[in-house]
Amino acid sequence: MTSDDTGTASLPCLRDLTITQAGEGLRTGKFTSVDLVRAYLKRIEETKHLTIVMHMDGDALEVAQMLDKERAEKGSRSPLHGIPILVKDEFLPFGWQKFAPKASSLPLELRKKRDPMEFNRLREAGMIILGRTNLDDDAGYRIEYPEFSLRDYINYSRFPIPSGPGTLPGSAKASAVATAIGLSVASLGTAESGVIANAADFNLVGFKPTTRSMMKSGYFRFSPQGTPTIGILAKTVKDTVDILAGIYGQYEDNEWRRGIPSDQAPEWAEIYESLDLSEFTIGIPRDSFDSDPYPQVMDSFEAALKTLASTGATIEENANFHGGKELKRLKAQINSLVQLSEFKEDAFRCLTRWGNDSNNPENAQRVYNLARRCPNEEPTERELNKMLWTRTTRIAANNEEYTKILEKALIISKHQGIRATMKKHRLDMFVIPSSDEGITLELAAQENGPVMSVPLGYFPDGFQGRYTDEITPERP
Repeated sequence: MTSDDTGTASLPCLRDLTITQAGEGLRTGKFTSVDLVRAYLKRIEETKHLTIVMHMDGDALEVAQMLDKERAEKGSRSPLHGIPILVKDEFLPFGWQKFAPKASSLPLELRKKRDPMEFNRLREAGMIILGRTNLDDDAGYRIEYPEFSLRDYINYSRFPIPSGPGTLPGSAKASAVATAIGLSVASLGTAESGVIANAADFNLVGFKPTTRSMMKSGYFRFSPQGTPTIGILAKTVKDTVDILAGIYGQYEDNEWRRGIPSDQAPEWAEIYESLDLSEFTIGIPRDSFDSDPYPQVMDSFEAALKTLASTGATIEENANFHGGKELKRLKAQINSLVQLSEFKEDAFRCLTRWGNDSNNPENAQRVYNLARRCPNEEPTERELNKMLWTRTTRIAANNEEYTKILEKALIISKHQGIRATMKKHRLDMFVIPSSDEGITLELAAQENGPVMSVPLGYFPDGFQGRYTDEITPERP
């Protein structure tokens, strides 16, 4: 237990605190929501050199005080009552305008006329939104270095070392770090293919729900094709279940609300507690694994499979995707042309929909010109020249090449992907290590399926890279 020098109540270690533990402490009066918010604000201030949190909600303490009063008089609304959370800087709550989402360096004024519905749900459940976490400029579509952010440099350096043991991939990395080091109990991100799963690789639980079970009006969607959805980063599976239950519902402006059977969330917590793995058949798609995985990862993975088998689960080896190899060949084209095209289309749709400033550009050339005038830019055009999505006509969602690649990928996922393979082998789920080459996650995104990442183990002490790895403190 810890206590700060401002007189707050004694609190558990914020780094390890879960929603379940925080809720128990709040219900039993060991501490209050005001105590929690003050402690997290102090922790955020102590770690501000990491530039993880970039915008704070000035009303957080007032909201916490109101929720404490309500709990004392009426009891808790839900397991989320009075729990602080951070959200990725891709969400645009009511009244938060400052800059464009996606951590863009462009001085664009965007304003939501009302809160996103998922935020309404969380607030109705009693959750406190502390603020927004940093992410790479344009979620990695700004330049080729995925950690780059002109607004607040991430991880000490504008060009950190390449991803490997100890570094985080994906645009949700700041949300993951915030949760891991105790800046909030949990955090929200957005999940495209492997964003949430990859960010959770280092000792967190990451969950991407089934796409069509979530609404998607409250954040900057870079893919009109429908693969992105809200993602959850927490410390336990139970915590993700509680947050998911808080968000779930039939929203009026959710174009997929017809696929949601009820406005009331299922009793996921009870299902989780009574889960019997002996009824499950688990597929292992070994063809999709990294050809040169870290041996420590695979050792832990094989041990985990034995643990699953010991519970009575059936392990189906080599439940491979027949379209996996072809999808690997397509993956580079999907990442470069398809995703950039979708990002470009969505960028201008959001600027039109949310913009309230005459400075907001309506076409790609104006984005490029505006970026050149941005005071945060360096004199060199090194970074601006990477803004391919703003400059080339080849990158467009109505482009013939884009259509052909997307259609081919969708055919592969439909006939040779996850659902087809599950049907063939009569599987309930797949289990993969973090050294999977991304094919399984890509297929899950194409098929709008759920993904969960859970901690597997620890690397031993010492340098864990391969002998060919290079330690580069700062890229040139």
